[in-house]
Amino acid sequence: MDEQLLSKRFVIVVGKGGVGKSTVASTLGRIAASRGRRTVIAEFSDSASVPRLFGRSSAGYKPVLLEKNLFALCIRPEPALHEYALRKIRFESIYRLVFENTAVRRLLRAIPGLTELLVLGKAFDLEREKNVRGDQAWDLVIVDAPSTGHGVNLFRLPQVLLELVQRGPLADEARAMRSLIQDKTRTVVHLVAVPEELPVQETLELAEAVKTDLGMHLGLGFVNRVWPDLADSESCDVLEEVRETEEPDLVKAIACFDHLQDRRRAQEPHLDVLRQGLEIPLVPVSEIFDVDFGLDALERMGDEVERRIEKQEKS
Repeated sequence: MDEQLLSKRFVIVVGKGGVGKSTVASTLGRIAASRGRRTVIAEFSDSASVPRLFGRSSAGYKPVLLEKNLFALCIRPEPALHEYALRKIRFESIYRLVFENTAVRRLLRAIPGLTELLVLGKAFDLEREKNVRGDQAWDLVIVDAPSTGHGVNLFRLPQVLLELVQRGPLADEARAMRSLIQDKTRTVVHLVAVPEELPVQETLELAEAVKTDLGMHLGLGFVNRVWPDLADSESCDVLEEVRETEEPDLVKAIACFDHLQDRRRAQEPHLDVLRQGLEIPLVPVSEIFDVDFGLDALERMGDEVERRIEKQEKS
């Protein structure tokens, strides 16, 4: 389990929008935190999906405590610019004079890739951040990355910058970022999909881009919302014996069973495509039918993920 999930310090969770990246990131964060790892989950958006799973309305630019050893934050461009600029010029008054000038703000917004560089730089700062004793501030940094295409472009940015600028502070920063994302001893990319045609196709394309274009290390493929497979031979034999019943409750139960099986059969071809197309272990995660997805659902999801990975390791 530790080798599969917790051996890398910088973990990137990426996939198509709506496939459950935040729930996977939160599940991995809880597993790590339960093992005593001081863990932070970083989101690149204002939506703050992760804190809501823990019953919090939002998270700010500074990490907030979700549970013991588990924190979250939302990385946004303006606070990232403020932090970076103060690190360089050291005086708040000079920052306000320069960077709160309307003309300067317009110029900064017009620079291609600056926003992405700022948020990416903050994520990398978390990985190298030190505490007052000089130790690593975080045992594990989990990045809940933007959706597929945007996420790939974001992590391609350091290489793009190095092709444009070879010297100076910006080049040094880009070189350090590229070094981290391509370091297989520190960084891993976990993919998230659901068993549907478009997300599966995007996941295969994403896996190729991560390996070939970005030179990054792939870890696991999480497949969310897999419906239960109830069709063991004993259950099917029993059902065949009672299908002609006119008992209303039994008729409804059989219809429910058939619906579940139809949904699962529709997912199987997509699961097969992922099994054949991805050269990484797949971790199916069952559909959770809770009306409100919260801590109870995360608990069950975490238990299942741990069971499935342990089973893979034993087989």
